[in-house]
Amino acid sequence: MLVSNIEIVKIRPLTIEDAPSLLKCLQQIDEQAPYLLYEPGERDWDIETTRMVIEQSNTCGIFLGAFDGVKLIGYLLLQGATLKKIAHSAQIVVAVDIMYRQQGIGKRLLTQAIELAQKQGLKRLELSVIPENIVAKKMYENFGFFEEGLKKKAIRQGNTFVDEIIMAKLFN
Repeated sequence: MLVSNIEIVKIRPLTIEDAPSLLKCLQQIDEQAPYLLYEPGERDWDIETTRMVIEQSNTCGIFLGAFDGVKLIGYLLLQGATLKKIAHSAQIVVAVDIMYRQQGIGKRLLTQAIELAQKQGLKRLELSVIPENIVAKKMYENFGFFEEGLKKKAIRQGNTFVDEIIMAKLFN
């Protein structure tokens, strides 16, 4: 689905009131995205679990949502740590509904997350991507992420195993 005006898509932090929308979005994207960790139907969350995930995520990170009106169409989780030795670093997970991809929504989510990370004084962002996800990998590289390593046969997809590229972005 092409959004006629990408600016109508609002990016904002998720709250526990967004749990039903987030759960629906997660389950839908699980069905669409073989490159994410959950297989279709594998996520056994309910609304309460989803609320708890949002609440926990917002204690040392942020869960951003992309909304087309009231419909949640994508998300980005920026998950930091409370341990002092790794508190300067955060993990990123980002996904957009297949009907809304290639319209700049992932870029907007990533831009906002990077701005927040810098404001929080983070020095490092990390994410992973499979080699077959060329579009996402290119987007990450355009944002300054670089390959740090490769985990061979790290993810099972059906009857095959695929590699996982570990990427990072460093701040001064």
